[in-house]
Amino acid sequence: MPTRDELDTKEKADRALRAGRPQEALILYRNLLGRVAVFEAGLYEHWLDGAMAAYRALGLKRAVSFIQLFLRRFAEAEASFDVQTDAAPRALALSRQGRNKDAAKHFERAGLLVQAARELQNAQDDVGARALWERLERDSSLRARPYESALVHLMRARLEQSLGNAETSTLHINDAVARLEALADDYESRGLGERAFDCYVLLLRIGQGQDAAFENLAEGYINAIRILVADGQRDFALQYLDDFVSAAAERKEFHAAATVALDAADYCRRLGLSFEDEFLRKSVELWTAAAQHSLTQFHSPELAENALAAALDAATSLGDLALLGTVYKSLANLPIDEGRVARYGSLAQRYGGSNEQSAPRDSQAALPFAFKSKGAYQDIAWQDLVEWELSGNVEATLALVMVERTDHLRFARAALVALLVAVENPQWRVDPKAARAVAQSLGDVEVYEVLAPLERLALHDSADVRAAAMTSAGKVLCKRSFVTVRQGLQDADERVRIEARRALRGLHFRDGLETLVRIFREAVDPAVREAALSAIADVPTIEAALVLLDVIRQDEGPLRSLAAERLSAFPSAGLIPHVKTAADLATGNARQSLLAVLDALQAYRP
Repeated sequence: MPTRDELDTKEKADRALRAGRPQEALILYRNLLGRVAVFEAGLYEHWLDGAMAAYRALGLKRAVSFIQLFLRRFAEAEASFDVQTDAAPRALALSRQGRNKDAAKHFERAGLLVQAARELQNAQDDVGARALWERLERDSSLRARPYESALVHLMRARLEQSLGNAETSTLHINDAVARLEALADDYESRGLGERAFDCYVLLLRIGQGQDAAFENLAEGYINAIRILVADGQRDFALQYLDDFVSAAAERKEFHAAATVALDAADYCRRLGLSFEDEFLRKSVELWTAAAQHSLTQFHSPELAENALAAALDAATSLGDLALLGTVYKSLANLPIDEGRVARYGSLAQRYGGSNEQSAPRDSQAALPFAFKSKGAYQDIAWQDLVEWELSGNVEATLALVMVERTDHLRFARAALVALLVAVENPQWRVDPKAARAVAQSLGDVEVYEVLAPLERLALHDSADVRAAAMTSAGKVLCKRSFVTVRQGLQDADERVRIEARRALRGLHFRDGLETLVRIFREAVDPAVREAALSAIADVPTIEAALVLLDVIRQDEGPLRSLAAERLSAFPSAGLIPHVKTAADLATGNARQSLLAVLDALQAYRP
């Protein structure tokens, strides 16, 4: 039910509207629309209807149109948007009505060829879409954008494949793969692991194609897993490991699948995860399958024996004697010299090996489905191309978020509210005060897509606008936010630097730990180091705690005091042995600080 305050605010707004005071009514309605976390059925929509009436009375037609778009009244929005000035949002309304070809025309009119091509492909007009991709390939602005250029070739390859032009598709795939491999190497050399990760995900998606080379799949997975492990993204790393095992097994790349399964088991063991045995068991199955494959495909008993020897190692690590006996039984059945056969047969009997083969499992996966994320393999090619094409356009970006984020209603509502801020102040591009309000509203959306507009606003001539962009970037909890914040830390204006430090202080999420540590170690400004260290202390992982431990050992003054204070209350039961070891090795003030931390941790120990 709506709260008393909400009921009163709505009543006052309605009364002001009826009395012919739409501006007063709009202020009240906008107060209500800011409550994006309200989920009472129909309540928010009721407020929007009132806001639309106020906007109509004030002659703000575009605001009405965007609200209609949000409410999914697509036919009304289509009729309301101006064909010339609002071709892109009108195209969105047409697209959501299933009129993809009409939508493509409007996107093309707006100069948005990527989205136009997507609409034509959705309309099964692949020939028309190809013409647009060819135009994009010739786009001069792509010459300085190797990543987006690679994506255009990838999209062209997919399209040519659907048109039955396998040879042309292969040429574009090879071009895309070569560019992505080079880009990944370059990104990693510059410390941009997340950008390299994007390239590797695209490579593995290329490798997932029916006729794709396994090398692309393997290269993508191996490197993506390496980055995930280094970043401490345990759940995604585990899912990628398990999915790689399954994908390799489906391709009958049993040696690769079994090796990755062993790597996954080792990863689980190091992190104390409960899936180690499942991956070891899967490894035994895959080495056994590799042995059979070596016999049937390559007629090589030697390769089969080597594979089964690896299966023995995995079964031994698992401690499953019956399984060990089964593997020895398979070895005893190999067409090899009689002496080895006799020895294997004897060992099979000793460990109680069964004459029956283990029943194949329904799934190649070792990880339960419930532990896997649906969003682990997003098609970032489309997302990144659309972002490049929109080039930080505030209204177009927010309209797209508003329409497409239907699975996260709060974000869609926040996007609408931010969009209304821009629409209500049409001079915001030249008015710093209005631009500041737009920058502030973008942060309330809290989704990745708003970072591109914020990056543009972070370059604004007005320090107030740049400062607002810093504040907003600090609300979007993803690694890319650090790019904008680090820029603000070096700004010529102290107001911007202050907001950048505050934003840095708030970016305390697990995936950002590595970047926070890098900023802390590279910064010269004591205030930046303090902000970064405070953020590190709020990351609830043992890795963050060990950073604090190093600061106590190596730094002096306020930073040591801050690290000791935060470490004393750190929520980790496994921290005490690390502190004891560090205290035993330390001297002077560092030792005294560590002993004080140890006392505090032991006092709170259950």
